[in-house]
Amino acid sequence: MPDHLLRHPLTALRGELGTPADRYLDRLDEVHHALGYGRMAKSREKVSRWENGVHRPEMRAQRSMARLHGIADEAVDRLGWPHFLLLAFADDRPVLDGPWTAAGTMAAVAATSREDSMDRRGFLISSGATLTGVASHWRDAVTDLPLPGSGRRLSAAVMTRLEQRLEDLRRLDDVLGVDHLLPAAVAEHRLLGGLAESASYDEPVGRRLFTNLAEVSRMCGFLNFDAGRHAQAQRFYITSLRASTSAGDRGVGANTLGFMATQAGTVGSPQDAVNLARTAQDGVRGHATPRVRAML
Repeated sequence: MPDHLLRHPLTALRGELGTPADRYLDRLDEVHHALGYGRMAKSREKVSRWENGVHRPEMRAQRSMARLHGIADEAVDRLGWPHFLLLAFADDRPVLDGPWTAAGTMAAVAATSREDSMDRRGFLISSGATLTGVASHWRDAVTDLPLPGSGRRLSAAVMTRLEQRLEDLRRLDDVLGVDHLLPAAVAEHRLLGGLAESASYDEPVGRRLFTNLAEVSRMCGFLNFDAGRHAQAQRFYITSLRASTSAGDRGVGANTLGFMATQAGTVGSPQDAVNLARTAQDGVRGHATPRVRAML
């Protein structure tokens, strides 16, 4: 597990802004005053107590935070503290909030492809009602394969070779540690994502391509999870769900939801784990292998 994981969304947000606690409190006080709430009491320990879970900000401070980070007031009420802060991470929005369409799949693939796999956030990017919504979108979405690009034709024979590469990576998981295997899996994810964006292919090959993209995204998610990088793991998992929807492969998506449920249970969200597994069971009836059904 990487050192110095950022365990609280506010800590991570301040890190992105490069703002120490006292400077952040000054900025928050200005918003608090502009909203008509008056001046805040600015003790030196206030921010650290919020981030360590010792104290919860009062509601006026939470609404000021939401305004500071461009988050709607309704999210403060709907998601609660500190979950509404997760909406402030702009790089997560294509993964979390994009439409469950071909365009949404490609946007999520592009976002996960360009991000550094050494994400230091030690918390999930989605939980509770937001995470349940992601699973429901997967369950209710219809197949929406992106239009092929105009690049080199991707034949069935080449697709078979790409599938074999992915199978080799799966087998290497038994003998290589995450530090060796994760870079290879991320590279394969970028390769398949690039082909999905630029190659030309017929519908059967396109479905196989996006099934494999879903599988390698799931693998990247698991390897990041194994390394304790929970935010990055969940971004890859949700991208896997989107790619499985484009492929029309319910079994692959259900398998990914099973991995997401394991992650949720591991980080102490058992109700999220149950909801994910139940949604997978509902969405996969008649489509999954016996192994996936048994796991769920």
